[in-house]
Amino acid sequence: MSKEALISLIDNVDEKEFDLLYQVILKFVKEVPAYEDEIQAIAQAETEYLNGEVYSHDEVWG
Repeated sequence: MSKEALISLIDNVDEKEFDLLYQVILKFVKEVPAYEDEIQAIAQAETEYLNGEVYSHDEVWG
């Protein structure tokens, strides 16, 4: 089966079934481990959040 055939099938799925389809497709996607810099960035963001060093969307974008 081609990628185009799968896309065509997905295009015909009822939107009410998208969550189920998403979960099924995820079962076949290989998980990629995070890079060390990504892990460090997440840890830094968590620390900043806990220290109150974050800004709301409105504070940043008005």
